[in-house]
Formats: sequence, structure tokens, C-alpha cells
Amino acid sequence: MIKTLDNSTGANAVAFAPEHNRAYVANMDGTLGIVALDRMTVQSRLKLDSGNLNNVVYDAGHQRVIVTSGRRGDHSTLYFIDAGTDTLVGSRQVPAQKLDAPIVLDNGTLIVPMRDENQVAVLSGERLEKHQYWTFEGCNKPSALAVDEQRQRLFVACRGASPQLIIADLMTGKRLAALPVTRAVNSMAYDRQHDRLLIPSGADASLTVIERDADGQYWTKGSVSTRLWAHNMTFDSARSRVYVLSADFTQPEPTKERPKPDPVFHPDTFTVMTLESR
Repeated sequence: MIKTLDNSTGANAVAFAPEHNRAYVANMDGTLGIVALDRMTVQSRLKLDSGNLNNVVYDAGHQRVIVTSGRRGDHSTLYFIDAGTDTLVGSRQVPAQKLDAPIVLDNGTLIVPMRDENQVAVLSGERLEKHQYWTFEGCNKPSALAVDEQRQRLFVACRGASPQLIIADLMTGKRLAALPVTRAVNSMAYDRQHDRLLIPSGADASLTVIERDADGQYWTKGSVSTRLWAHNMTFDSARSRVYVLSADFTQPEPTKERPKPDPVFHPDTFTVMTLESR
């Protein structure tokens, strides 16, 4: 570990804009932390929302940061931050109870899972004003995305009672194939160098590897053990390294008052597991 940043309490997601010497941190109090990378300090916390912020991505083509709000009833909000000035320049409503982690294509199109609506939103245009909403047969509760832009493929992890990985055409949203996948997938990455998908599951404590064969068909090569609750992952494409995040925890038993209790994570047990894709 390099350091723990001061004034970073409530950090929930992070995006990097190295050409601007910036990292942006979505916080649980509705602020966006603005970090100077050369000094590793939080410069300020920009107030965006009254409640938590759920995700943040950097759109390099438009030099902007896109932040998603947390659960807000029947709608969610996208906030647009100018990366050159660190200022709020706009926002847009999306008819979703909650937006899971979005991805940005090279042309600036934003694709985001709408878990509660069983849809995937495709937002395009200079201000993301053009909206499409895709549904896929067999896909309940879409929760994570990855793309292979070279082959125009969209990968959608679906959390339903029978978890599925949907492979779809990136331009049209046409469902091309489906594979069974592990439970409660929260993140995915496409490894372009090895032409494979990397899919962590904190529920199953594993990282599944799915590859494409010479005929263009996708198949499950196997899985690597990780840790329970290791749902979230960052993929370093330059080094072909996977960083899977977890912490030690205590799981309370369900009660009538709390039928689905959250785990209690132990202080000072945050762990980064590093795997190399070969």
C-alpha cells in the first residue's frame, strides 16, 4: 500500500484521468473527491447530490467525468464534470432505480446496466441525449458489462436465479449466445491481448475465465479461487494483471427483523489479490 488518503472517508468508486493529473472518487455523502495524482492528496470534494454516488467513469474522448447517483426511487442521475476545470457542466436523468457500473466506448457512448428494470441502457450523443434500452432473453438483473470493440461484442452478466453471461452484438443489441456464469457478478473485464473474459464472483470466491475459440464461439476455460466477498476487480490491460478486492468479515445469522443481514467487515483487513492473465 502506498498511502491512505486524508479526507477520503466514504469512498465508493474511483476513475483516473492521468492526462489531467487527476483521480475522481465517488463518495457516499454525495461528493466527488478530486485527487491530485502527483501529490496523492484530495484537493476538494465537489458536492453533486444529497445522497450517495455509486459509480464514476472517465470519458477521455470528451475530456469529461461521468458520475452516477445511488438508488433514488424511479430514476437515477448522471452528472457530467469537465476534467479540465473540475466543474459540474450538466446532468441527465435516466429511468432506472439504480445504475450499476457503466462502461464508455471509444466514441463516448455510455452503456450501463439497469438491474431492477432488466435492461441495459445505451446512451449516445454529445450530451448522451439519445437513449436506447435493450433487453436480452434469459437475462434477469443485468449487473456488469464488458466489451470487445474490435469484434463489436457486448458481454452482459445477469444475476437472476439462473445466472447467465449474454454475448450480444455491440451495434444492434442482438443476442448472439449465452453461457452459465457464477453468482452475484459485480464486475467483468475483457482481456484483449488474450481474447478472454475475466469474471470475479465474491459469492463463489472465484475468477472465471471465458475464451473465444477459432470459430468465434465462447467457452468456459476454468476458474481460479479467490476469496469470499471478492466481488470487485480492476484489470490492468498493459500488464495483463487482475486486482481483486476483499476484506475479512463476520456474517450475522438472519433474523425476523433482518432476514438478509449485511456482513460486518473487519477493520484493517482490506486485501488486494493480484492475478496475472497468461
